[in-house]
Amino acid sequence: MIAKKISFFLLLIFTSWNVFADRVNVKLSTPNVARVGQQIRLAIESNEQAEKVNLPSMSNFEVMMGPMTSSSSSVQIINGKSSRSNSYSYTYILKPLNSGTFVFPAIDVVIDGRHYKTKQKKIQIVKGNANTNTTSSGAEISKKDMFVKVLLSRTNVKEGEAILATTKLYTRLPISGVSNIEIPSFTNFYTKSVGEIRRLSLNQEAYDGDIYNTAILNKTLLFPQKDGTLRIDPAKITVQVRQRIQNSQAFFDDFFNSTRTVSVDVASAPRTVRVNALPSPPDSYSGAVGRFNIKASISETKVKANDAITLRLTIKGKGNLSLVTAPKLDFPQDFETYDPQSKNNIKVTESGEQGSKTLEYLIQPRFAGDYTIPSVSFAYYDPLKDRYVTQQTTPFNIHVTPGEGKNATSAQVSSFSKEDVKTVGKDIRFISTDKITFKKHHRLYGTVTFYMLFIGGFFIFIVIYLMNLKKIKEREDIWGTKNKKANSLALKRLKKASQHLKNDENELFYEAVLEALMGYLEDKLTLPKSELTKETIKTKLAEKRMDNVSIDALLSLIDTCEFARYAPSQDHSAQEELYKKAIEVLSLVEKKIKK
Repeated sequence: MIAKKISFFLLLIFTSWNVFADRVNVKLSTPNVARVGQQIRLAIESNEQAEKVNLPSMSNFEVMMGPMTSSSSSVQIINGKSSRSNSYSYTYILKPLNSGTFVFPAIDVVIDGRHYKTKQKKIQIVKGNANTNTTSSGAEISKKDMFVKVLLSRTNVKEGEAILATTKLYTRLPISGVSNIEIPSFTNFYTKSVGEIRRLSLNQEAYDGDIYNTAILNKTLLFPQKDGTLRIDPAKITVQVRQRIQNSQAFFDDFFNSTRTVSVDVASAPRTVRVNALPSPPDSYSGAVGRFNIKASISETKVKANDAITLRLTIKGKGNLSLVTAPKLDFPQDFETYDPQSKNNIKVTESGEQGSKTLEYLIQPRFAGDYTIPSVSFAYYDPLKDRYVTQQTTPFNIHVTPGEGKNATSAQVSSFSKEDVKTVGKDIRFISTDKITFKKHHRLYGTVTFYMLFIGGFFIFIVIYLMNLKKIKEREDIWGTKNKKANSLALKRLKKASQHLKNDENELFYEAVLEALMGYLEDKLTLPKSELTKETIKTKLAEKRMDNVSIDALLSLIDTCEFARYAPSQDHSAQEELYKKAIEVLSLVEKKIKK
């Protein structure tokens, strides 16, 4: 019993220790490239405070300073739960002594008495030139300071084999942006873009013994479509370079760092790719280059005549999947077949297209019987094996029973192939041999009819001109036009209210009546909506010498409609009474105003 308790206690300590160990992360951080003599930063980062960092001996680097310790902490609150994280950094300043590619060994870090190791890190040291990252205004920018390259993953391939083309900018000068990027058209290649580069990201990279800031402009997957030596046109780009301005007040330049931006056009050199033709292909070759597998499946093997069956071929693998065509299938003659539907699930990677291509064939057996869909041969070219590989699917046996209804007795000749209907002979016109009689035309000019038409046309023009002039004046007199049309518009609105009344749309009925009353008064009294108040209406109607009884009847009608909009009455007879009263009041107002 005691032994069990001790074992459980030790297991608990061991488990807790491992849990703590899993929580500890240590990481080594250094630049990827540097120059000889350049000061570089080597940092060991951890989420737990270290007791000691054991920096190994590095003969190619001089430790100038360190370790410098810093720490930070942050608190996160997610879904009401708070968590705290700490970060500790131990930094050394090193100076590379020699050029070459070196590997920082794993660095030992002691935390709570336990030893943890960082991963190794590779760094490339070049001799380089430390004074090439600035340029003065007016200074010439050489091709070595900034250039564009189209990098090809391979330059000697087979036809249809994938090539990755990377367009990259190299610069030793400070830049503020790029524009007018012209990627090569890649004639004679089928292309697929690899990812989308939305924002340029600069990274340091060693090239030709120096350090450049590089930015990837485009990545494209190329599939050569013909053999021979294929040319890739140059890529072009405009780069905005920052230059330091030199003037007579050089003293202040050092303080204010005055710069200006100049645009520089850069173009890459053309590239060529040697494309080797494929060997003579087998009959079942469908244009596939890469490594693939094919599988076949069928929806039904026992059906009735004229029932639909789906035969599905799935091609999976890596290569030029988009260019793979449908394999040849030999269906029984009594099967109605349709063009296959293709479904692609393809991911474009830097090494080629990867995924699957599914071809679905819809077929219909027309007559009862036993049939066999033979196996499908699918051949592809494998560049690694440098030969064609042929795969076979399994055949399918299908039992077809007679159909139902009309289909059970329908007969169909299947040996004839279908063909589009052609129109023959519509473009042929025979020459007429009948006797042709030409009609004599009378001269119109100078006759009475001619002068009557001439004078009549002139009068019609005058009438149209005067009518148009009248319309223009009416349009200019907006209130006059509204006044004239006020009555007809009010009748239209009341007609609309009548329709709502028939449909038992109570609220809409009162809105339509109120719109008819207020619209009429607005047009007739030449009052804008902003001034259309009851007091103004009363004053204007009084000026038109309308009696108080009629004015009160009109305003009462408006009050009734406004109230009913928010509490519409369900009494149909009351609504009819209000409708009639609205017509009477408007007629009365129209007569009074005309007088």
